[in-house]
Amino acid sequence: MPVVAMATEPEIASTRSRSRWMRGFWLLVAVLSLGLACVGLVVPGLPSTEFVLLSAWAAARSSTRFHQWLLHHRLFGAMLRHWQQGKMVSRKAKWAATASMSACAVLMVLTVPHPWFVAAAIACMVGVQVWLWRRPEPDNANAMGRSVMANSETRKGTKTMGRFCIMLAALLGASGVVMGAYTAHGLGFIASPEAREAARASMHTAVNYQLLHSVVLLAVGLWFRLTGGNRILVAAALLFLAGILLFSGLIYLQTLTSIQTLRPFVPWGGSSLILAWLTLGAAAWGAGGKSVQ
Repeated sequence: MPVVAMATEPEIASTRSRSRWMRGFWLLVAVLSLGLACVGLVVPGLPSTEFVLLSAWAAARSSTRFHQWLLHHRLFGAMLRHWQQGKMVSRKAKWAATASMSACAVLMVLTVPHPWFVAAAIACMVGVQVWLWRRPEPDNANAMGRSVMANSETRKGTKTMGRFCIMLAALLGASGVVMGAYTAHGLGFIASPEAREAARASMHTAVNYQLLHSVVLLAVGLWFRLTGGNRILVAAALLFLAGILLFSGLIYLQTLTSIQTLRPFVPWGGSSLILAWLTLGAAAWGAGGKSVQ
């Protein structure tokens, strides 16, 4: 899973010296990320914790008041403070995430008539759970040695992020080819020829967006491996992932299952992709800055 580095106190203080438009840009990233985290509470497989962390990271670079509000929020303030202290996740938060994803998995098994879709979603949830349970916990962080852990994370951060992006690009590329083949030769369950062609056109757009941005994620992964990248590049990778899941993923969902309740969130995917491209440009502009911590 991607690692979003929280801002240090000097970085928070430096927000006042940033230009007004850059602060506005990062505030937009913070607000959008917090919104995506809220969407993640109801969309199975969409990460929520990561977007809360990204929101706090961006808020530290745009609005001290918003950043402090996040750190002291009654729902996720403690989680952010634990993460800032040493990338820690409490046992309670781990169990809550496990229970939530387990409930989503059970509901999908009982209600979604496409086994391959259910299997893919559950596989993603399992990956998230493996990553989550490997995070240190606040209660035993001292015994493990906080400083040693932080140094280890710093050394591994760049390599891990590059590997994650490349593996994710491979999975999205392979699944995009599968969905493209199904779009061309499937959809026979739609009786009306007109409705079938409309669904095929919608699916075709989703497949094209997925394959295009899979290549972009591959390039981002290579960027990390070759140059180390920076924190802005982490944000770009997360936004590309969110955009693909919300745009292409929800189009697949509503076409194959006739579930229309999440349709209003599809434009969020497009917005995430637009923001991801802008963030990618910002990452290139600041390529001489700090590497991923």
